[in-house]
Amino acid sequence: MTPRPRQTIDDNLIEGVPCAICGNPSVQVVHVKDYPDYVTCSECKSAFVVEDGGERVMYGSVPAGYPETRKLAVRQWVALDDIEASAMAERPAPARPPISASVPIPTLPEPPRPPDRAVALTVPEPEPAAPPPPARPAQAAPPSASPLDRLAALAAAEPPPKPAAAPPPRPEPAPVQLPAEPPKSGPAATPRIEAIPPVPAKAPAEPAAGKGAPAPQAKPKDVPLSGPGEPPHGERYRVVAKGPIVTIPLRVCAHCLRSPAPKRLAVVGRVPQGQGFTRPRPMTFHLPLCADCDRRAKRRGDEERNARLQAHLISALFALVILVAGLAFNVIELQRQPLIGLFLVVLFLAVGYSLPATMLLGRASRFPLPRDAAYIRTTLHIAQEMQGPEVPFEWRNRNFAEIFLQANPERTVGAVTKIKDRLEEPEAPAVPPPASRG
Repeated sequence: MTPRPRQTIDDNLIEGVPCAICGNPSVQVVHVKDYPDYVTCSECKSAFVVEDGGERVMYGSVPAGYPETRKLAVRQWVALDDIEASAMAERPAPARPPISASVPIPTLPEPPRPPDRAVALTVPEPEPAAPPPPARPAQAAPPSASPLDRLAALAAAEPPPKPAAAPPPRPEPAPVQLPAEPPKSGPAATPRIEAIPPVPAKAPAEPAAGKGAPAPQAKPKDVPLSGPGEPPHGERYRVVAKGPIVTIPLRVCAHCLRSPAPKRLAVVGRVPQGQGFTRPRPMTFHLPLCADCDRRAKRRGDEERNARLQAHLISALFALVILVAGLAFNVIELQRQPLIGLFLVVLFLAVGYSLPATMLLGRASRFPLPRDAAYIRTTLHIAQEMQGPEVPFEWRNRNFAEIFLQANPERTVGAVTKIKDRLEEPEAPAVPPPASRG
């Protein structure tokens, strides 16, 4: 079984024990989180770990002045007595004063024998002592290094100093409120300005109705949305074509000139059938629209939405009544003929829903469109007052009228002409002021 280092070493185990390398009583236990404890000497910077469940030690760092001891102890499990004996042979001799002839040489007593290391290392684990001081993060070796590399890096650093007692916290001085002073001129005088909450502005009082009071103006029902490329109101640009067969540019929106324009708007106009003065017939032109203009064109008013909702609810209720009547009069028999009965259920529901929905939804479509939706859907107007085969295309957007003229050079007559928009709703007149009594 491969020997493993002991995870924890008691500080009392090495108290007063000299270093096996240099012989100085300066050894101490270093505790590092998530790593085994090790013993280091602050004089010679040697360090070793103790075998778990054994009496041997393994050195990870030995000074360079002990080459034989380094070969014997570094990265090898060896008894501590053998390491001490090898280190004592390599220790430098202490410097002695010069011996004089008249001074007798004193007899030195025999040095005491060092304690038995084997017995010291096999002492059972004592009770847990006080928590060790936290190690500095800078001394911890990277997790990818081996235990011996981490031990050598930790031993080369200084032993962790004892934490000094923290000074008592000083009470913070109370803030001093200074009287407000007028700001001084110059860049050096920059007073501190406190945020002042804004004072809510009072709404102007409405003038009382009576003599001299201006009459309120009528507000428009629905103002068209404005955006980039929105054509002006009250203006159109006419391009006269030789016939109804023309090319509609599809790359840009016909209303706001945005690109891309994946949607299509169907505009129905009455155009002549032939070259002579014939009766005109309806024809559908598909105009390109961007996603925003298409959403605005499909918007419905509140009256139409409510009417469509009522139409769906009434149609569903009528379908359920027809189904219940069929089941009550045994027209639908699900027990005897389940397939035919299921077919009749679907048929009764479809017929009972579609008949009233067709009539009610047709009535709901008669409600007027919102002003913004009507403004988009009338981006092209085909006039009916011209005689002959010519077809006048009146566009709201001048740039699109130019593009339409360039796309049909052989089928158009003349240039783009600015005219007044006759489909624009007139503004609501001002309400006359009430007649004064007197």
